[in-house]
Amino acid sequence: MMSREAVQEWRTGWRFVFVTHIGILGSIFMTFGLGQFMKPLSDAFGWSRAEISSATLFYSIGTILFATVLGALVDKHGPRTIALIGVPLTGLAIASVGLSGPSIWGWYMGWAAYAFFGLALGPIPWSAAVARHFNVSRGLALALGYSASGVGGAMWPPLTLWLINHLGWRGAFFAIGIGIAAVVTPVAYFLFRGPATGPRESDEAMAAAGHPRHGLTLAQALRSTMFWRVSLVLMVTAAAATSTSIHLSAMMIDKGVSPLQAAAVAAAIGPALIVGRLTCGWLLDFAPARVVAAGFFVLAALGCGLLIHYDGNQLRGLTAGVLIGLTMGAEGDLLAYLISRYCGTRAFSAIYGVGLAIFGIGYGGAPFASGMIFDRLQNYDLGYSVLTVLLVIAIGVALTFGKYPDFSSEAETQRTT
Repeated sequence: MMSREAVQEWRTGWRFVFVTHIGILGSIFMTFGLGQFMKPLSDAFGWSRAEISSATLFYSIGTILFATVLGALVDKHGPRTIALIGVPLTGLAIASVGLSGPSIWGWYMGWAAYAFFGLALGPIPWSAAVARHFNVSRGLALALGYSASGVGGAMWPPLTLWLINHLGWRGAFFAIGIGIAAVVTPVAYFLFRGPATGPRESDEAMAAAGHPRHGLTLAQALRSTMFWRVSLVLMVTAAAATSTSIHLSAMMIDKGVSPLQAAAVAAAIGPALIVGRLTCGWLLDFAPARVVAAGFFVLAALGCGLLIHYDGNQLRGLTAGVLIGLTMGAEGDLLAYLISRYCGTRAFSAIYGVGLAIFGIGYGGAPFASGMIFDRLQNYDLGYSVLTVLLVIAIGVALTFGKYPDFSSEAETQRTT
């Protein structure tokens, strides 16, 4: 049974969760749809997998460079303003990728534009509103909003393949970019409203209104070992997740699996992601963070281990995808939730932006590295061996997570830093 406070949070905050869901659904296209372009682009222009996977590298660089800035802008101008400007520009950037070729530089330029604007479609503005509004049910609220990653995981591979088959790869990019802008922008305009989506009021104003905002400043968070432990272990899980979601289809096709069957296996990551996200969000509201995080990292380590010396067995590929998908469902929720709990909400967007930048190193760099490994060795074994070892280390680090600090006490704030 939900408490009275939780019921009140959901009565007024459901729309923030819904808009988060729609926004994340659009932002996850690159993670799950890009893999379907590997073969068509390689056949059309002879581009290597590392070159094609550079899309995630550009996004990773953009996250590192701009996530902190975007977080500060969200605090200053409000999540709604940032979203309504950034979402249409992100859609146009995706559509522009359809103009690429035959020179690889067109591909690079399109994804560079996406890297600059795409963060506004990602979790920073949406999660800011959810974290501001929800307290008692914050874990579940973030999980439901972020569960769009699972819906996208099931939707984007077959939808992208269908669009490529009917419109060509260029037409697929045009349709996806315009479609995302046309759907997400009006949803955000009509539903993403209220105090939680506006500029962050001063700490004094919030305290005078009876809603004091507690937690660390950005500078204090950067001096906190807890912040770095959370961010770095989730960077490792991001590396495992995106390497698998982007390369799994091509890996299976290399071993003789048909493109349709490979897309179906890749799409199975989506439902697993939803289960992982909702389970993680529910557990975080009741169980210790270290147990929840370590448990999901174990699943990812097992999944990566199954992809070492992969032989084309569909059940093995499906099992690996599902295990990693469960962890993929937990990672984004864990990043936002744990930063809000261990660092507070005083400067959440700016701190989360830095965490997301670190997360982005694994998210964008690992698929590019996996592509380079394949181009050189013609297999992915080395990459998945390294990821498995790093995930085992991440399990150990996660088990060191302590209890959540009480930032209503100034002494506790000083102790945390």
